[in-house]
Amino acid sequence: MPDSPTLLDLFAEDIGHASQLLQLVDEEFQALERRELPVLQQLLGAKQPLMQQLERNGRARAEILREAGVSLDREGLARYARERADGAELLARGDELGELLERCQQANLRNGRILSLIHISEPTRQAEISYAVFCLKKKKKKTKT
Repeated sequence: MPDSPTLLDLFAEDIGHASQLLQLVDEEFQALERRELPVLQQLLGAKQPLMQQLERNGRARAEILREAGVSLDREGLARYARERADGAELLARGDELGELLERCQQANLRNGRILSLIHISEPTRQAEISYAVFCLKKKKKKTKT
């Protein structure tokens, strides 16, 4: 049976996933500006596995902290890190991941505003845009967890 990933491993993996997600969300912004629905659908398909992996790893990180008897916030991570030789790196990677996820959320909100504007300005394409809005709302709910 392989070893369970460490908290540092999970941070490193999620930093990669969050970086990829941010790039895709920025590509989504470009596609929204050009109103390229097929590209938007393709990007959504590429983003979903990344978001699912981020969610799984988030649960694994939470379990590690819970088992250590600390809270699941930055303060809990700091308490956990104080007991580890790699504590400074844990905090740095945790902060890096938090900043990346915040950037993803802000970019996603920006894209949602653009979708809302497109939805209002192009009623003839309402069905296609409504689908895109539905997908974005579904994606927002997953990224908030």
